Amino acid sequence: LEKKNEPAYEEDEEEEKTKTQIRIEKKREKQLIQEERDKRKEILALEDEIEKFEAKLGVLDAEFSNPNLYDNPQNIVELTRKREEIQFKLDNYYNQWIKLTE
Repeated sequence: LEKKNEPAYEEDEEEEKTKTQIRIEKKREKQLIQEERDKRKEILALEDEIEKFEAKLGVLDAEFSNPNLYDNPQNIVELTRKREEIQFKLDNYYNQWIKLTE
């Protein structure tokens, strides 16, 4: 009688182990799905910021084509500083976007 009961006990143990493994796998799948969603949200937010900063660069570049700008050298210095600052931020956004999309 004991021998008949032993295999049944081992099967229950294996079945329980499988259920535990299944729970762990499902939890990991949910975690991966959530991480992917978060990553997509971050990518979309970066793309919005990139679009905004590209538009700002476009406006500044248009100001550089205004001949009146060159009447005052201080205006050129200020506009150049703003453009460099925006370009620096834009480059950072691009780098973050590249890392997330690899």
